Formats: sequence, structure tokens, C-alpha cells
Amino acid sequence: MAQTNFEIPETYKKRLYEKLDHITAKPLAGVFSEVGFNKTGIIKEWLKERGHCHVLIDATKYDSDGARLSGKLRKHIGLFHPEDSAMHLYIVISGYATIDGSSVIHDELSSLVESNPENLHIIILDRTAPLLPITRLKAHNLYRQLDAQGLAYTKEETELYFQNGLGRTPDANESRALHEATSGWPAICRLVIEYLQTHPESNIPLVASRMISLIPDISEYLDNEVFYKESEEMQNFLLKTSFLTNLDEGIIGDLSEELEPALLKQVTHQRYYTVPGEENVYTYLNVFRAYLYHKYSISRPSEVPDMHCMLAELYNHRRSFTDAFGHAVAGNDYFLAQHIFEKINDRYDP
Repeated sequence: MAQTNFEIPETYKKRLYEKLDHITAKPLAGVFSEVGFNKTGIIKEWLKERGHCHVLIDATKYDSDGARLSGKLRKHIGLFHPEDSAMHLYIVISGYATIDGSSVIHDELSSLVESNPENLHIIILDRTAPLLPITRLKAHNLYRQLDAQGLAYTKEETELYFQNGLGRTPDANESRALHEATSGWPAICRLVIEYLQTHPESNIPLVASRMISLIPDISEYLDNEVFYKESEEMQNFLLKTSFLTNLDEGIIGDLSEELEPALLKQVTHQRYYTVPGEENVYTYLNVFRAYLYHKYSISRPSEVPDMHCMLAELYNHRRSFTDAFGHAVAGNDYFLAQHIFEKINDRYDP
């Protein structure tokens, strides 16, 4: 019988609680990530366990111009009369991005934060940073934030998570495979552990390498919670860029005229399941890229070799021979692959 009850690692809770203590010491804190990073759940647990007086506000339930939300904030702040100086009020606002950019609430909230209130802390939960003067607030030491990288499980926490779920300690090879495949994404880890609990005989590194095809729940989750909530233009961008190890602006521009630079800026600015690499070039989380590539392969199978061959030529022209060779092989163009391999040999053979 599969185990269904297991604990999130205490080290994870302790680390996140300490981070939340740190960022909420200032008047404004931001907790930003896409879905599945447990930002709402961890905030609620932290507020409860710390015993903080708090108010939870869903901005999506108010008008987009922010007038009613502004009134709601003033009401809660006006009703808060701490009995002693040690009492603090934490106002948590989710869905703030739905408020129109021209709303006066942005200026009101900025002014409130810049007044540096002693007993009031605003926490914004959303996908991206709010339309507030974040740089100025940071410079004045009034704002701190936590993002998806901080909310994800570390390598050690991933190992503990699966250890609790499996009832045994994964070996080094299994731990490495699970962390690399899931990127420590809490929701994905949960779906993987449920699969492994019902398939205890599974070879874990094999499951990790074929996660998207073996665990339909992951694709369904990403379909419903992420992919189909985007515009067709963004869906197309995500699918085509899943072929890229790094989201290189030059390669993306050469790959297709349809892939607008604005979409890349949107993806990287929103940290859309991406992490920054060398020279601030972003790459998708492993599981998200694998999901997108699998989706492209299923929906447009005849185009896959052509995409790889096109990328092989582009990378070859840029003298990025290792990337070019990989795409040539994936596109079954072995003549081109041999030609590129000869260039690699010429470059590195002393």
C-alpha cells in the first residue's frame, strides 16, 4: 500500500521561516513565483506558527482600478490599535498584478511604505513584482523579496523530501537525478513522489529522465495551471524555445520572426520557470523545458528534426560547435554532424 502521509522537511520550513522573518522586517516584502512553489501555503503556516496578527486580501476580488482595495487597506490599518509596541499587523495581498497600472493605489501604497510605519508590514504575493518604485524602496532599505529560487527545495531538502516519502534514503545517484529533474519545484516533487509510492519497483533515475512521459499528472498539471492560461502567441514562443539550452536573444531572433523579443523579455522579467545563468542568460527549469519539448514533439512531430537542423546551422554559423553538433545529431543530419565534429577536432586537437 502506498504511503500518503509524510512531512515536508523541517529544514525547509526552518529556512523559509527565517527568510520570511528577514524580508518582513521591512515595511514591504514581496514573495514572487509561478504556481506550484507553495508561496501561499508557506506564508499562511508562517503567520500561524509565528502568531502574527494578519489580514489576507485577494486583490482579484476588487475592481481593477484599485479604489475598493485602497479603501479596504485604509480600513484595516485604521482598525489596528496595538495594545503594546510589540504588536505588528501583517497585511498579505495576493493577485496585486490585476490592479490597473494607472491606479492611485500604487502611489498610496508607495507613500505608506516610505513613511516607514513601525508596526505595519505589507506582503505582496504574486507572479511578478508589483507596479511600485521597487528600486527606490530597495535603496531606502524599505523592501525585500523572496523568489522561486528561494522557495524551491535545495538539493539536500529534495533528498529529505523523497526520503520521507519513500521511507528510505535515496542513494547519491537517485538524489542527483531527482533534484536535477524536478529543480526542487515543490508541486512537481509532490507528483513524482505519488508516482513512486504507487510504483515502488521503479528505477528512480529512469523515472527522473523520462518523468514527463511516465507521469501524466505532471503534464496535466502544467497544461491546466500554466500553459493553457497563456496567449497563443506565448504558447508558440514557449514551445519553440524549448529546443534551446539557453534563452539566447540572438538565436531566438534568428530562429523565427514570430518570436518577438518582447516575449523573451516577458519570460525572463517574470522569471517564468527560468533561472539566470552565465552573463545573465536565462534557461528554463529542467522539468518545464522537458514538458514543453515533449508537448512540441507530440503536437508537431514532423517539425522536430527540421527545428534541430535549423538550430545546428545557426549555432554552427556562430561557431558554437558543441551546441551545433548536438542539434545536428538530434535532427538526424549526420553529414552535418560529422562536418561540425571535424571543426571541433580542429579547434581542440593540440
